[in-house]
Amino acid sequence: MKPMEILALTIMTLVWGTLYTVAGYAIRYFPPILLYSMRFLIAGICLIPFTKFSTLEWKKICLFGTLQAIMFVGITLSLKPIYSSIAAIVLRFDIPMTMLFAALFFKEKITWNLIIGCLICFFGIYVISGDVKQKSDLLFIFLLVLSTIISGLSNMVPKILNEKVSYNLLNAEASFVIAIELLLASFLFGEDVLGSLQNADLKIWILML
Repeated sequence: MKPMEILALTIMTLVWGTLYTVAGYAIRYFPPILLYSMRFLIAGICLIPFTKFSTLEWKKICLFGTLQAIMFVGITLSLKPIYSSIAAIVLRFDIPMTMLFAALFFKEKITWNLIIGCLICFFGIYVISGDVKQKSDLLFIFLLVLSTIISGLSNMVPKILNEKVSYNLLNAEASFVIAIELLLASFLFGEDVLGSLQNADLKIWILML
């Protein structure tokens, strides 16, 4: 990687880390699914100046957005009864799933190091599941794992699009798809959408931005 790419990746990681701090405060004002919806709506709006919207490959972009929306709904529903520390580990299951899907769809080579890493990950999920006391929580762990599988599958869409669609366009258009679908899910799961939007003050909107 070039030095500028390493710097950009480092900055992105640092900014990404603030997401959990912001979410911890914002959750007081917005219910979880609505919070994700607002996050992607704002992200889409911020990307508008850097994107020339197009109807090319819109079906694949909608597919990518839909898979992402389903993943976030699954994560949101699972985080309520499960400890965040357990959920954080289980969510990293998306890495081996992405690798396996890449091998399946694009014939990417799987080395022994990657195989060992996958086995460790599978074993880790097994150990965590055995430590859960209530059987009902196992269902939510399964839902988390299912969400990571969907995440790994959605990661294939950008590579399928390849050079046909820029990443800016993909992220911008997919953000609006995700925002709309999560907003509908928020209504569907009985979240107080209108009340939350009315009670949010200027401070929380600035923080969300």
